[in-house]
Amino acid sequence: MANTAPPVQVSNGLDENLPDNIVILDTGTQYGRAIDRVIRGFQVSTEFLHPNTPLDLIRKRRFKAIIIAGCHSNGYSNEAHPSLDQRIYSLGLPILAVGYGMHLMNKYFGGTERDINLQCQDSVGQLKLTLDNKCPLFSQLKEFQNSRLNKVHLVSTVAKGFDVIAMFEKLVIGIANRGKNIYGIQFHPDIGQLGTAVTNGVHMFRNFVYNIARCNATFTAQVKVNRCLSEIRKRVGSNGVVVVFVSGGFRSTVCAALLSKALPSNSVRPVHVDTGFERRDHPYVQRIESGLSASVISFLIGSPPLRSLLLPLTGLGCQGNQTLQGHVVALTTATPDWPLLFRFAKLILNCVEGADRVVYIFGDVIEEGPDDVTATNISPESLNTLRLVEDVVASALLGGPPVPPLGRTPDPLLGGPPDPRLHTPVYLLPLHFDRVPYEPSCQRSIVLRPFLSSDCGASGTPVLPGSSQLPLDVLADLVSGILAVPGISRVIYDLSPKPVGVEDWVL
Repeated sequence: MANTAPPVQVSNGLDENLPDNIVILDTGTQYGRAIDRVIRGFQVSTEFLHPNTPLDLIRKRRFKAIIIAGCHSNGYSNEAHPSLDQRIYSLGLPILAVGYGMHLMNKYFGGTERDINLQCQDSVGQLKLTLDNKCPLFSQLKEFQNSRLNKVHLVSTVAKGFDVIAMFEKLVIGIANRGKNIYGIQFHPDIGQLGTAVTNGVHMFRNFVYNIARCNATFTAQVKVNRCLSEIRKRVGSNGVVVVFVSGGFRSTVCAALLSKALPSNSVRPVHVDTGFERRDHPYVQRIESGLSASVISFLIGSPPLRSLLLPLTGLGCQGNQTLQGHVVALTTATPDWPLLFRFAKLILNCVEGADRVVYIFGDVIEEGPDDVTATNISPESLNTLRLVEDVVASALLGGPPVPPLGRTPDPLLGGPPDPRLHTPVYLLPLHFDRVPYEPSCQRSIVLRPFLSSDCGASGTPVLPGSSQLPLDVLADLVSGILAVPGISRVIYDLSPKPVGVEDWVL
């Protein structure tokens, strides 16, 4: 029977006592995750760490045992392989070293190894091993077992203080120091499905977890769920919003389900990335078409819907001494959530290659954007339209509240930046929305880019609608006034979180 261990506090930020925990020092093996699945099947928690993790960190987390999962290197050659803080053997914790880990352990205590070419495997790569079933690791197992040996580096001299616990003919493939409670095996009992690579191989891990490490089976499914929910709530906070990308696979779906369970419904925005292999038009998730070559990138964020369009023009930006052009992504929804729109703009520019600018289009949701532009020249007509719009913008903003000071007063002797002022550049775009099929493009749209600047517009920060700098009622009056100007199709708000000086547009 397993002993009752005191509750441990794992330093992962959770304010709860967690179940017994075993650390897996992963040295690059393909078997590490298989070991992890087996141990978690015993309702015992596991944690992966790099083998060169500082000893103090391992000690601080108060693990019940250590497993060193091996890779294809060996512990004696000059090959580059993961390092290991050898002081872990003095922690007094039970240790199970598999493959490469066994060679490191044997070398540390003074043993040696040799190379050998095994030619005696059967047609399915199985070898018949001889186990010391008096060893706690192999308790209640039969003396003869089948396994695979996928290495040619085997122990030549066993380190002092260690006993041989497993052999293939005259070759040593398992050692143990029972006084120190550390064990090493050359073979991999976890290959394949549970217990198929080594007969009763999973039973061997059960012996290590319950009888040697003395762990309790308390890491149940409900404990795992509660642990995840607590971590999610702590990281997101009460006012946070999470955008989760769902591919349709098991892991991303479980992640989205946990987020939905941990947070209010309006705090989770699941995004389904349509790779062409999943169902289309799922009613509960957003969708992102793969690639900017698509004419429409469609987002459906619960209610109200938010859609995204590619506009038939590009934004012009600078990177170093280079001039770059990128696509303009337009978001459209009837009732804008401005903080969410600004977050989405950052997300799109960070994650979508080729996207240079993100804007919001006021008004009803647009199902399909224009695929052509209105012929526009520098003419009295277009200049007059722009002047009328600028007059509306100036009147609306001058009639609103002044920009509140930020508490920065210029030093009268040394000088300094003045308080920021609101700047609102106005752009006339040759885009005509809301047309009936085959109707020619004859109207234009207006882009606004309000920002605060202390240096006459050379730099600044975008203004969030609804803030004290731009109240929503002032913005509403501004938009309605612009739409009253003849020839204006839509009003657009630039959401791009980029330097204010980068404001050019290219057809």
